[in-house]
Amino acid sequence: FDKEVADMEQGKASVEAKVEDMEQDKALVEAKVEDMEQDKELVEAKVEDMEQGKALLEAKVEDMEQDKEVVDMAAVLVVSMDLGNLMLCMNYILIFVNKIN
Repeated sequence: FDKEVADMEQGKASVEAKVEDMEQDKALVEAKVEDMEQDKELVEAKVEDMEQGKALLEAKVEDMEQDKEVVDMAAVLVVSMDLGNLMLCMNYILIFVNKIN
């Protein structure tokens, strides 16, 4: 009878050790899930930063296109001016320069 009790106690200890191992495995899995959630948040933040950067670049391109239009208009005025309307063209150029700034 003592041998059976000893075997049962050994079996109980073995099951308890197995449960403890499973609890440790569960804790490791939970930690890994938490790490993955943090990684997901970092990736989402990076995507948001990239989208903001894209929007800034698009705005800069639009500004450059507007500046190019102003410069093109000023170039047309400069090319077409003659001595008779030099002052008039200079006024237009100043208006366009102020528009750029």
